[in-house]
Amino acid sequence: KILKNISVKKFSGYLFLKILFKKFKKKNNFKILSVDPSHTLSKKNRNFFINLGISEKRIFNYISPIYDSSKIIDKQLLNIVNKIKPNYVILNLGGGVQEILGYYLKKNLNMKTKIICTGAAISFFTKDQAPINKFLDTFFLGWLTRIIFKPSIYLPRYLKAFQLFKIVLKEKIIIK
Repeated sequence: KILKNISVKKFSGYLFLKILFKKFKKKNNFKILSVDPSHTLSKKNRNFFINLGISEKRIFNYISPIYDSSKIIDKQLLNIVNKIKPNYVILNLGGGVQEILGYYLKKNLNMKTKIICTGAAISFFTKDQAPINKFLDTFFLGWLTRIIFKPSIYLPRYLKAFQLFKIVLKEKIIIK
């Protein structure tokens, strides 16, 4: 908005998950497969879904291997999804991996399911990552909260992002 005078309606990952989890609370006749990077996070995510009121027998967890992002193939996960037929596959993995894995599943599954790439956003709700809430999200302060919560991880990451300003300033944006 400031640099190019373009108004964009914000729809954050936090808000998306808040709406999704509200839907989960209302309806409990579906299965979820949560794909997580570790046993610790898997347990936290599972407990979070249980606390939403989702029946334990409808929650499935899969601990992902460390993928080579240049070639992601996971036949074990593919077999599990085809076997349990979840309504939702929630990929709680890092960016750059989850998207490729989601595409791999979409191409190779013999059923339709909703594949949701959350990255670490579910950790805002499980309190494993910076405790972002509606106020912080509404006023675009999630980045600051993350820096305060874990400065050694997030400060360098956000400082690197300043390189994008040059790209944004150079590019002409055409609104149709």
